[in-house]
Amino acid sequence: MCIRCKAHPRRYLVKDELTGLIVCEECGFASQALTETAYESGTYIWEVNPAWPAFSSFEDLIRKILIGDDVLLPPCSLMTPIPSRILTRIFDLLNERLAPDARNGRILH
Repeated sequence: MCIRCKAHPRRYLVKDELTGLIVCEECGFASQALTETAYESGTYIWEVNPAWPAFSSFEDLIRKILIGDDVLLPPCSLMTPIPSRILTRIFDLLNERLAPDARNGRILH
Protein backbone atom coordinates (compact mmCIF):
# COMPACT_ATOMS: atom_id res chain seq x y z
CA MET A 1 0.00 0.00 0.00
CA CYS A 2 1.14 3.53 -0.50
CA ILE A 3 1.83 5.30 2.76
CA ARG A 4 2.22 8.70 1.03
CA CYS A 5 -1.19 9.10 -0.59
CA LYS A 6 -4.78 7.91 -0.40
CA ALA A 7 -4.40 5.01 -2.84
CA HIS A 8 -6.25 1.87 -1.79
CA PRO A 9 -4.24 -0.56 0.31
CA ARG A 10 -2.45 -3.22 -1.77
CA ARG A 11 -3.66 -1.70 -5.05
CA TYR A 12 -2.38 0.40 -7.89
CA LEU A 13 1.28 -0.46 -7.70
CA VAL A 14 3.71 -1.48 -10.44
CA LYS A 15 7.38 -2.41 -10.38
CA ASP A 16 9.75 -0.17 -12.32
CA GLU A 17 11.97 -2.43 -14.43
CA LEU A 18 15.04 -0.16 -14.41
CA THR A 19 15.26 0.36 -10.65
CA GLY A 20 13.28 -2.57 -9.30
CA LEU A 21 11.34 -0.13 -7.11
CA ILE A 22 7.65 -0.51 -6.32
CA VAL A 23 5.83 2.54 -7.69
CA CYS A 24 2.48 3.93 -6.59
CA GLU A 25 0.43 4.69 -9.71
CA GLU A 26 -1.42 7.42 -7.85
CA CYS A 27 1.42 9.59 -6.51
CA GLY A 28 4.64 8.20 -7.99
CA PHE A 29 6.31 7.43 -4.68
CA ALA A 30 8.66 4.47 -4.97
CA SER A 31 10.30 2.18 -2.45
CA GLN A 32 12.05 -1.18 -2.23
CA ALA A 33 9.23 -2.77 -0.23
CA LEU A 34 5.76 -2.06 1.10
CA THR A 35 6.86 -1.30 4.64
CA GLU A 36 7.15 1.88 6.68
CA THR A 37 10.89 1.34 7.01
CA ALA A 38 11.32 1.09 3.22
CA TYR A 39 9.17 4.18 2.71
CA GLU A 40 11.50 6.19 4.97
CA SER A 41 14.24 5.77 2.35
CA GLY A 42 11.89 5.93 -0.65
CA THR A 43 11.67 8.69 -3.20
CA TYR A 44 9.56 9.73 -6.17
CA ILE A 45 10.24 7.50 -9.16
CA TRP A 46 11.11 10.34 -11.54
CA GLU A 47 13.97 11.31 -9.19
CA VAL A 48 15.70 7.93 -9.69
CA ASN A 49 14.39 7.07 -13.17
CA PRO A 50 13.95 10.24 -15.25
CA ALA A 51 12.09 8.24 -17.92
CA TRP A 52 9.02 8.63 -15.66
CA PRO A 53 7.22 11.94 -15.94
CA ALA A 54 6.58 13.80 -12.69
CA PHE A 55 2.88 13.46 -11.91
CA SER A 56 0.47 14.45 -9.16
CA SER A 57 -2.23 11.82 -9.68
CA PHE A 58 -3.03 8.79 -11.79
CA GLU A 59 -5.12 10.92 -14.16
CA ASP A 60 -2.21 13.37 -14.50
CA LEU A 61 0.12 10.47 -15.40
CA ILE A 62 -2.30 9.10 -18.00
CA ARG A 63 -2.89 12.56 -19.48
CA LYS A 64 0.87 13.12 -19.86
CA ILE A 65 1.33 9.74 -21.53
CA LEU A 66 -1.65 10.07 -23.89
CA ILE A 67 -1.21 13.73 -24.81
CA GLY A 68 2.55 14.23 -24.60
CA ASP A 69 4.45 13.53 -27.79
CA ASP A 70 7.68 12.69 -26.00
CA VAL A 71 6.31 11.01 -22.87
CA LEU A 72 6.16 7.22 -22.84
CA LEU A 73 5.43 4.87 -19.99
CA PRO A 74 8.78 3.40 -18.91
CA PRO A 75 9.05 -0.38 -18.72
CA CYS A 76 7.25 -1.64 -15.65
CA SER A 77 5.66 -4.91 -14.60
CA LEU A 78 2.62 -6.04 -12.70
CA MET A 79 2.86 -7.13 -9.11
CA THR A 80 0.68 -10.19 -8.80
CA PRO A 81 -1.99 -10.16 -7.34
CA ILE A 82 -2.04 -6.34 -7.03
CA PRO A 83 -4.31 -4.73 -9.65
CA SER A 84 -2.90 -2.03 -11.88
CA ARG A 85 -4.86 1.05 -12.95
CA ILE A 86 -2.47 1.47 -15.88
CA LEU A 87 -3.27 -1.99 -17.23
CA THR A 88 -6.99 -1.44 -16.70
CA ARG A 89 -6.85 1.90 -18.56
CA ILE A 90 -4.99 0.29 -21.46
CA PHE A 91 -7.70 -2.38 -21.76
CA ASP A 92 -10.38 0.33 -21.64
CA LEU A 93 -8.65 2.32 -24.38
CA LEU A 94 -8.25 -0.74 -26.58
CA ASN A 95 -11.89 -1.67 -26.03
CA GLU A 96 -12.99 1.85 -27.05
CA ARG A 97 -11.11 1.48 -30.32
CA LEU A 98 -12.73 -1.84 -31.21
CA ALA A 99 -15.72 -1.89 -33.54
CA PRO A 100 -19.10 -2.31 -31.77
CA ASP A 101 -19.47 -5.86 -33.13
CA ALA A 102 -16.04 -6.85 -31.78
CA ARG A 103 -16.98 -5.64 -28.27
CA ASN A 104 -19.95 -8.00 -28.32
CA GLY A 105 -17.79 -10.92 -29.37
CA ARG A 106 -19.01 -10.88 -32.96
CA ILE A 107 -16.19 -10.14 -35.34
CA LEU A 108 -17.25 -9.97 -38.97
CA HIS A 109 -14.80 -11.25 -41.59
